[in-house]
Amino acid sequence: MLVAARWVQTQAPKKLVIAVPVGPPETIERLQAVADEVVVLRVPARFGAVGEFYRDFSPVTDEEVRRIMRRYGYQV
Repeated sequence: MLVAARWVQTQAPKKLVIAVPVGPPETIERLQAVADEVVVLRVPARFGAVGEFYRDFSPVTDEEVRRIMRRYGYQV
């Protein structure tokens, strides 16, 4: 996310807003340093992994990603 945000900044956006569902405090602080606004639903003090905060955090296959991208008009 940090690399993507830095790249977006090189495109001179009017405003950069990053939205994430959950993140550790130190990561949220790093995001706030590169974005105009960070929207985060939960910043738990004890953070092990993103998957802890989801009922189903099953992996997504490459083919599933390609299918979804094609559905929305992206060439893959």
